[in-house]
Amino acid sequence: MREKTVYLSLGSNVGDREANLRVAIGELPHAGVAVTRVSLFYETEPVDLREQAWFLNCAVEVETHFEAIMLLRALREIEAKMGSRKLMAKGPRLIDMDIRLGNHRHAGIESAASENASAAVCVGTAGRNCTGSGAPEAEKDCEAVA
Repeated sequence: MREKTVYLSLGSNVGDREANLRVAIGELPHAGVAVTRVSLFYETEPVDLREQAWFLNCAVEVETHFEAIMLLRALREIEAKMGSRKLMAKGPRLIDMDIRLGNHRHAGIESAASENASAAVCVGTAGRNCTGSGAPEAEKDCEAVA
């Protein structure tokens, strides 16, 4: 099967949010998903259910041979392994992993946006990542993951 480039969004607002994101990213290769790049981490307000902590998010570029439904199953298994439970829609999450974009373009800039449209992460083909959220985490250098 041919490898596909896919963009994921990850978010956490329970416990050590940064550690949760890093553990989830680290689990992807064990699930058959190769991590190629990771965006900066950025904060977003909760959507709909506002009485909860803010989310720390990132976008992850991956390569996989999985079709969308199998990739989604792999992401849900990682969430379950980490102990994340979705007790209510839009509620608190130890880790939330979603497929945002598939292999739709071969050049230019792809956009993987969180549900909060004001915090979009762009992964460019020039080999660098950028974010415009203004969060303290956005001041850190971009991360490259091989």
